[in-house]
Amino acid sequence: MKMDSNHIYITVPYQHRETVRSELNGVWSAKHQAWRFPKSVHALNEITKWFPELKQIAAFNEVYTKLQNGREKLRDLKKSGRLVGSEMLRQYQREDVNYLTTIPHAGVFNQPRTGKTPTAIEMVKARGTILNIIICPASLQYNWQKEIQTWHPEASWYMYTGAPTHRASALKHFRSHVSIPAYLIMSKDTAKRDVEQLAVEHDVCIVDEAHYLRNSDTKQSQAVYTIGYNAKHRYALTGTPTVKHPADVFGILKFLYPHKFTSYWQFIERYFEIIDNGWGKELGKPKAHRVAELQDLIDAMSTQRLRKDVMQWLPDKQYHKHYCRMDSKQEKLYKSMLDDFFAQEGDNVIDTQNVLAQLTRLRQLCLDPALLGFDAPSSKTESLIEAIEDGTYDEPIIIMSMFTSYLNLLKPMIEKLGKRVGMITGEMSNADKEGNARAFQRGEVDVLLCNIISAGTGFTLDRGEVIIFTDKAWNPSDNEQAEDRITPTQQDRLHKHFVVSMVCQNTVDEKIERLLDNKQSLTAIINENKTWSNLRKWFA
Repeated sequence: MKMDSNHIYITVPYQHRETVRSELNGVWSAKHQAWRFPKSVHALNEITKWFPELKQIAAFNEVYTKLQNGREKLRDLKKSGRLVGSEMLRQYQREDVNYLTTIPHAGVFNQPRTGKTPTAIEMVKARGTILNIIICPASLQYNWQKEIQTWHPEASWYMYTGAPTHRASALKHFRSHVSIPAYLIMSKDTAKRDVEQLAVEHDVCIVDEAHYLRNSDTKQSQAVYTIGYNAKHRYALTGTPTVKHPADVFGILKFLYPHKFTSYWQFIERYFEIIDNGWGKELGKPKAHRVAELQDLIDAMSTQRLRKDVMQWLPDKQYHKHYCRMDSKQEKLYKSMLDDFFAQEGDNVIDTQNVLAQLTRLRQLCLDPALLGFDAPSSKTESLIEAIEDGTYDEPIIIMSMFTSYLNLLKPMIEKLGKRVGMITGEMSNADKEGNARAFQRGEVDVLLCNIISAGTGFTLDRGEVIIFTDKAWNPSDNEQAEDRITPTQQDRLHKHFVVSMVCQNTVDEKIERLLDNKQSLTAIINENKTWSNLRKWFA
C-alpha cells in the first residue's frame, strides 16, 4: 500500500479487478502497479467493506489513522475561533481569514452578502503577498477598486482596462512592485483576450463570481486557468459553486488543484450516477455512498457560510455601492452636456427649476444615453444586466428607478436572460400594480421593476431581500420609503436587507449619492449656493 499527496494505491487479488473497477471506481495505475483511489477516509471505508482483510495490514491502518487525524484537525481548525485580520471584519470573516491562510489554494463559497470580498483582501494582507491579480465580471471591477482602497489602503492598484497601451502600462507598473503590495484588476473577458501577456508569475490569483468556471472547456475558463496556474496561491469566490448541478464544482476544483482534478469524466464517474434516457446519457444525482466523501473533499479546500448561520453578525440593512465607469463615448457625451450646463455660468442668481431640469438630463445620460436619443453604450445598463446574468445578486430582485422610460428599456433585456419580470409604474392602473405586487409575493416574478414614487408606498414586497437603485429620488425620504417595501411584516421572520446603489464614477451620480447619504436635499444645496459660480465649486 502506498500514498502520495493526492491518491492512495492498493494492491488487491487479480480476481477482484472487476469489483474494484465497477463498485469502487478504482483506476489502475501502471506506474505503481496498483489500484488508485482518492486520498480520503471515505474511500478507505468503502474499500474495507469489500476487503475487510486490509484492516489487518499495518500500513493500511497507518494511512487510515493519518487521514482520520487530518480530518479531525481540519474540523478543529475551522472551529478554533482564532481571529485574524482587521477588527472591522465580523468574527466569522476573521475565522475564515485564519483558515484560508493555512492552505495554498481555496474556495470561498460563502453565500452572497456575507462579505467575501473583504475576507479575500484581508487574507491577502495576512499572507503579505505582493503581486495579486483579481479576475472578476466587468461589472465588479470598480467595486474591487473601492474595496481595496477601504481594506488595504497601503496597497497600489491598477485597472487592466482600456486601450492596449493603457493595459500594457498597467501590467508593467504592476510587475515592477517588489515590496509594496499591488493588485491588478481585470474583467474575465479581458483576461481571455490578453491571456498570453497575463500568463506571468504572481503571488495570488483571485477569481470572483467563479461559478462560470463550471464550463471548464470554454476559452474564458481556459484563459483563467492559464493565468491562475502561474500564481503561488489561487482563490475562487462564489456564493453558488453549483449553479445547475453539483458536478458544476469540478471547474472550480480544477482551477484550485489542477494536478488533482485532471479529468472531468473520472470525477463524474466516481461521484455521480450516469442515466441513459433513451436519447443518450445524462448526469444523475450524486452516488449515495459518495456524498459524504465529496463533501469532505470540498470542505477540506473551502469555506462555506450560509447567511442563516451568520445572521447574528449581519446588520438589518447592508448598504452597497455598485460603481460603474463610463466608456469613452458615453463619457464624451456627458462632458459635452456638462459644459453646456455651465455655459450659463456667471454671477446671476440661478433658477432652481432650470438647474433641476439640467441635472435630470445628466442623470438620464448616466443611466443610459438611449433615454436621450443617443447611440452610445451605457456602463450602468451593461453592468446591471451582467450582474443579473452572473447571479451577483440573489433573486428575487427589486430594481428601483425614477424613470419609467428606463424601466421599459430594461424589461426586454432582463426577459432575454430567461427571467420573469414584473413592473410597478405610474403608467399602470392600480389593479395592475397590485396584481404585479401579489405575483412577486407569490414567487411568480424573478425581477420586479419599480418606479420609486409609484411603488414607494402602499405595497408589501417583503419577499425580496435585494433592492437595487439604478438612480435615486431627489428627496431622501422617497428613497427610504421605497426601501421599506421589503421590510418584513411578520415579526417572527428572520430577514436581512441588501440595498444596492448603482453609481457612475466622477459624475452627478456621486454628488447626489453623497447628499443623500448625509440626508441633504439637493434643492437646499442649490438655494444655498445661489449663483452659478458657487454651484460649479460644489460640483467640482
